[in-house]
Amino acid sequence: MKRYYFSELTSYLRFLVPPGESVLEIGCRDGSLLAQLEPSRGMGLDASPELIARARARSPHLVFAVWEKGPVPAEGTFDVIVLTHVVDFMDDVQGTVESLRQFCHPGTRLILITHNYLWAPILVLLERLGLKRTKGAYAWLSLNDLHNILSFARFDVVRREYRTLVPVWIPVVSWVANRVLGKLPGIWKLGMTQWVVAFPLGLRQDAASPSVSVIIPCRNERGTLETIVERTPDMGSRTELVFVEGHSTDGTLDALRDVQRRRTDRDIKVLVQDGEGKGDAVRKGIDASSGEIIVILDADLSVDPQALPRFVDALVGGYCELALGSRLVYPMPAHAMRPLNMLANMLFGRAISFMIGQQVKDTLCGTKAFWRRDCDRMAGQRAFFGLDDPFGDFDLILGAAKLSLKIREIPVQYHERVYGTTNIRRWRHGLMLSVMLARALTKLKLQ
Repeated sequence: MKRYYFSELTSYLRFLVPPGESVLEIGCRDGSLLAQLEPSRGMGLDASPELIARARARSPHLVFAVWEKGPVPAEGTFDVIVLTHVVDFMDDVQGTVESLRQFCHPGTRLILITHNYLWAPILVLLERLGLKRTKGAYAWLSLNDLHNILSFARFDVVRREYRTLVPVWIPVVSWVANRVLGKLPGIWKLGMTQWVVAFPLGLRQDAASPSVSVIIPCRNERGTLETIVERTPDMGSRTELVFVEGHSTDGTLDALRDVQRRRTDRDIKVLVQDGEGKGDAVRKGIDASSGEIIVILDADLSVDPQALPRFVDALVGGYCELALGSRLVYPMPAHAMRPLNMLANMLFGRAISFMIGQQVKDTLCGTKAFWRRDCDRMAGQRAFFGLDDPFGDFDLILGAAKLSLKIREIPVQYHERVYGTTNIRRWRHGLMLSVMLARALTKLKLQ
């Protein structure tokens, strides 16, 4: 049991923690798990001097120390802080979590792994049979308890779940139970372990006035360009507008260059897309931009550019790390979105919410914002998913979910297109989205 359970624990932590992160593990035992995370800088703490001595001998390139109570003997900040089955036995969980804020930077992820109280009789029996190490009296905190404690300690929960329905290896049965059955509503709460991933609130204030780049893909949008430049507010310390023209046939490129020449009061870049699709245009615009915050805006004016400061404020205030526009909150004009498109958006929203463990209603709204420092990390997950996203939406949402970034939606008014026709091909693009959803299901949910 111990070997299989440890492999399951390690496998999921390796999914959550990319190699090369700095990691502090509390409850590290002999350091085996910490070493397998391949940290660039790793420190492990445990109450057992014997286990710490074994950890130092096993992994001399990592730092280990004996710790049970009092000030945590660590220095600096860490990308990830893991508490592995120690919260169950702490006298003051909230105080401990609060003390860990000193080791957090804005992108730090706090991971708590505890036992599910429904397993209390089984775990007690295993300890009496000598099949599990005895640690003391369990606190038996529920996921709601952990969520409340983290909130009081000024951490916001990104991910919460139960795992390991069957903690022993039974060929085929264990995989089906833990990867499939354990994800189903009503059954998932029977998992042996509880996992909570959170990030510290209020640590983004050092960037109170960041520079902002607004990426605007445009194909056959000649009639909206002047209005976009006029209505986009100045945000942060500097705002640049990065238009990426996508092989238009209505003179959009000439109109862009004319606007750039005349509007010297605005910082405007004009790029010509090399490939095809909005996703390719977004990636080209990001590469050429210089802002600390990246905002994506559709050029059809279906979302008013004057709503963009709300997205920037959400990031600067530390409320989220990926801000998504949601068109499905306020009433919209009758012809702004066709009924079938509305239904598809709602279904995709439910499917994505199930996969990423965060609530998202509108995955396909073109208005989004995120920190540049997170952008490269999200893009780095593209190979993991094996996706060639022509829309640019799934790259960001799935990449953020893989990294446990906090996603929040910001309601926006959705307007009818004022010029030209939509570039969306309902059936072809719907099929492509379905294929990407299936790929994401295997990569995210069946872990």
